Amino acid sequence: MFFGGIYDTNIENVRLVTNPTLDPMTIFGYLVGMKDSSWTLLGMASVDNLEDVIGGHIWISLILIAGGVWHIVVPPFIWIRRIFPIANGEEILSYSLLGLALMGFISAVFIGYNTTVFPPEFYGTDRVGLANIQFFLGALAFFGFVWHSWRGRQA
Repeated sequence: MFFGGIYDTNIENVRLVTNPTLDPMTIFGYLVGMKDSSWTLLGMASVDNLEDVIGGHIWISLILIAGGVWHIVVPPFIWIRRIFPIANGEEILSYSLLGLALMGFISAVFIGYNTTVFPPEFYGTDRVGLANIQFFLGALAFFGFVWHSWRGRQA
């Protein structure tokens, strides 16, 4: 008997993922819409097995940790500081809101179309309302980015 695991909608039960997909061609292929050697409009939301989901999370966690170390050690390049000036807190807030907006838009597509990550057993079969809420929260964060970016550049 084991404790833990993740719900697999294909077998309708909780299971351990013991062999996650770590192949970069498979994982990063989702970013450009490649799934099983063919292109799909859904991109990342076309993932249909837990091995790829967990492998993608492992990859993104390693990338985020390396990026955090990079940003601690290396100051921003001059050309980046020209594009994204950091003169006050409004600008830092605006960049954070832009990242939040991007995640809101991506998760809206996942909620609407992906039954592996958002199983119908938990979220229902008609998830349009949930996807719309996520989209509108992403849009709100984007408008917050625009507002705070404008205020930051006026200061």
